[in-house]
Amino acid sequence: LDAVLNAVPSPIFAKTKDGRYVMANDAGLAFNGWTRGATLGRRDSDLHEAQRAERFHRQDMAALESGRPVSCEEAYPMGDGNVHWLFKTSNPVKLRDGETLPEFLQGA
Repeated sequence: LDAVLNAVPSPIFAKTKDGRYVMANDAGLAFNGWTRGATLGRRDSDLHEAQRAERFHRQDMAALESGRPVSCEEAYPMGDGNVHWLFKTSNPVKLRDGETLPEFLQGA
């Protein structure tokens, strides 16, 4: 499964309901300049400035509470001074039978 996720050229992540990263593909780690060891188990508030972390948390909670994907587009300043535009979608994780796993969400 890791090989499949890492073959995707766009960032993909999974978090717990309390916002801890449990998975991030290579593209997501490279985009943010993070390492897997320094990312997994941490929250957005550990990895981003406060306003961005709070905005991401609100978007994630809206997806979990509604049971539906939540998307946003925003400017994303990079460490090198460049600004990238992101289209981010947070999705509740659903099983094949349609049941939602209330403790996890996935995003890209």
